[in-house]
Amino acid sequence: MDVLKNLRANLSLPKVLKGLSCFFPSLYLTAYVNANLYRPNSFWWRLPVFGCFYAGCWFVLRAARRMFQSDQPVKTVLLSVVVALVILDGFRGFFFPVQQEVTLSLYAVTAGEICLCDVIVDGENIPIAQVQVIENSAWLYREQYDNFVVWPLENGTENYLTMRFDAEEVRLGFPYTPYAGSVSIKSSAGSGSTWDLCCPEGEEVKYADIPFDCRRTYSPLELVLYLPGILSIISFLFLFFLYAARYGWQKIRL
Repeated sequence: MDVLKNLRANLSLPKVLKGLSCFFPSLYLTAYVNANLYRPNSFWWRLPVFGCFYAGCWFVLRAARRMFQSDQPVKTVLLSVVVALVILDGFRGFFFPVQQEVTLSLYAVTAGEICLCDVIVDGENIPIAQVQVIENSAWLYREQYDNFVVWPLENGTENYLTMRFDAEEVRLGFPYTPYAGSVSIKSSAGSGSTWDLCCPEGEEVKYADIPFDCRRTYSPLELVLYLPGILSIISFLFLFFLYAARYGWQKIRL
């Protein structure tokens, strides 16, 4: 009970606000780094990253209070928030990137040839030789044609080809042929199905262009947790810019 009383006595509104002003930016920066730059595999790896950001935010906040020497006028703070909202709206794709890491797993379901001949990542047709393959069983890469091909002789023959992408959309191309079978494709983003690539003899050559939406979606909870952090960071940078501009103008006048 004494511990709780001491904790309540030491907690004040300014201290709580200071803690939150460090917590939300640290949370957002940790999530951003984890999703786009460095992907630790567990919570216990993310925790030190969060701690480093929190300590950095705390240090910056203390330094800013000494630098500004006094509280900013309410109008200036409100202006910084409005500017932060405008910047956030204009650069939404930067602060909430939709590109993410996904894997696509191919599996020839029935007997017949399956040929992966085209890979298009975010609208750019890339050489298949440059695709990052993380697992491969029975699929053969043919350098002269720059494609992957597999020839199951029976239905259910074990085979798989798993590729990793950092993208918003990936499109895979396969030719329809009389001797082709069916291919099953599963995406780590949640989509997947099976396509029959067999066509009648003598039919004009056609290609299956199969799209996969890889875009990351943000839950309402993520938005609620990340928005205060983003707005705090942008607002602080704007206030720092105003202070630097005012300080520079005063030096020029002197």
